[in-house]
Amino acid sequence: MPHIRFAAHPSEDTLEEYAFGRLREQDAAPLEEHLLLCSTCQDRLGEVEQYIRLIKTAASMEPRRTTAGWRIPTGVAALCVSAALALLLMIPRVPVEKTVQVDLIAFRGGVEMAHATAGRRLELTIDLSDLPPSPAYRVQVVDAAGREEWSGSAAASGVKLVVQVSKPLERGVHWVRLSSADDELLREFGLRAE
Repeated sequence: MPHIRFAAHPSEDTLEEYAFGRLREQDAAPLEEHLLLCSTCQDRLGEVEQYIRLIKTAASMEPRRTTAGWRIPTGVAALCVSAALALLLMIPRVPVEKTVQVDLIAFRGGVEMAHATAGRRLELTIDLSDLPPSPAYRVQVVDAAGREEWSGSAAASGVKLVVQVSKPLERGVHWVRLSSADDELLREFGLRAE
């Protein structure tokens, strides 16, 4: 039998054979090298191992009595657990959306607005170059009517303040308020989420 090489991701059958310890050492070595570098296959192997643990657990269970006095055979319990796990594995995963980076810059006399993608988490970078230094700053995001949507505190790194806004913003105009640690309003930036 030829040695297995992994130019692409290994099949579910190969991962299952590996999890059961049934791959020959010469075939397991390239798989292990692939697993060291591929987080996707690490996750897939974890799912296979979890499935195997559940099946073994279900197979070793004693028959159970229900409130009606019926006994559930071990095979039926294992089948139910297997079906539930199979359904969970078939549910498509929603990819985690990347954080949108937005630079907020103060424009003198202008009404320029920064733009961001609605419904995504934001990483706001605020230029502090012409503000007096402060040990910490308070950042508040409000909607067009002035209702608070998010707030938090952050410390500056040099002349930049980077703030992670964990709550996605809806479409529309928002305002980012920058205040000193003692709540003195220093700046307000327009932000349009589209």
